[in-house]
Amino acid sequence: MSLEKEISTINETSALEYPTFRVPYEELNCKFRQGQKRMEMAGMAIKRFATALERRIGDAQDAIPVEKVKGAYKNLCSQVEELENALSETVGNEIELAERLQARIAYMDEQQDPSDDCPTSLIEWKNDRNRVARYSIWYLLRCGHFGTAKRMAESYKMKDIVDLDVFENCKKIEDSLRGGDTRLCLEWIELHRPKLKKMKSKLEMFVRQQDVVDLVSQKKILDALKYVRANITPQMRPDCQEELQTIMGIIGLSDYNNRFAELFSPVRWEKVGRMFVEELFLLYQLPFQSAFSLCLQCGLAAHKTPLCRRDDRSKKEIQCYVCDKDAWPIAEGLPNGHVSQSRILCSISGQLCDEKNVPFMLPSGRICGENVLAPLRVEDDLICDPETNQWVPAQQIQRLYFM
Repeated sequence: MSLEKEISTINETSALEYPTFRVPYEELNCKFRQGQKRMEMAGMAIKRFATALERRIGDAQDAIPVEKVKGAYKNLCSQVEELENALSETVGNEIELAERLQARIAYMDEQQDPSDDCPTSLIEWKNDRNRVARYSIWYLLRCGHFGTAKRMAESYKMKDIVDLDVFENCKKIEDSLRGGDTRLCLEWIELHRPKLKKMKSKLEMFVRQQDVVDLVSQKKILDALKYVRANITPQMRPDCQEELQTIMGIIGLSDYNNRFAELFSPVRWEKVGRMFVEELFLLYQLPFQSAFSLCLQCGLAAHKTPLCRRDDRSKKEIQCYVCDKDAWPIAEGLPNGHVSQSRILCSISGQLCDEKNVPFMLPSGRICGENVLAPLRVEDDLICDPETNQWVPAQQIQRLYFM
């Protein structure tokens, strides 16, 4: 592989394949922290119950009744079992995620350095097909089409390459928030609390704020105050003063909810749902646009010229991908392609116009190659213009030259 091609491959991999490894890495990190915390709690409980058992036994010289130590011994055994279960579950989860990472690394190695037994054209076609399939699955997952994405992943044998469970869980939590239920979101926040704290995320504050709004709307003012003391005050940060003032204003001015009408409207839950998705993407360091959308926009921008306009004709009559009525809404706001060496294509056949297919311009402005014009010429030196279906003298047709 040449140096230029290798650099291009590295740039493409780092730009488009980053989520392929980042998501399972974050999941592995989260599972490790969760398992470590669980084992530490079980270890502290073992130490506590062992101390209690030792205190009951003491320095007794005589036999000790079984009933005196039976409860402490059972508690100690249960905590030892809890530690064993935590250890086995943690190791099992880490092995599963590590195997998923290894599968993705092996898959990418196969894409970059395929077997030499296959022809180069077949390898490139297979790699492009798999890459487009993978980007399409990610796009379907972002749009919530999980059934189609699953069937496509099974068809292309990519279940270990794409993160079906992460996007399914994301959609489930988002829907619960839009429905006014914060329990699943708070469980997710508790699971990823260390990472969210480093990000200085305010997601929990806004979710808790909606719980307070719900209590105030039910006229449970005292319960709202207790909720703030139990759940918001312990997690308070200096950069959340404004949100806390809003929460206390909601409670104190419960009879004047028109001042906080936005917080009590159903639209607020939609906003909190979108905020959760944004925080999840930031946590996993996922781009807000999918790789499929980025590749599509890059392709359209590369073909876009200042003369491109929306064309409502059928797809068979359109020669420009950008001017297609379905692609133009995406391409309209994109920059024009920077082409250092211009090329002229025959407007009828789409073939490249060069010294072997000399370009000519008809009076209607249509540019055609010599290979297309030759069959249209008749004996009396007339040529039929495909644009207007009129016969044009050959003297009015101008040859084009490259500068």
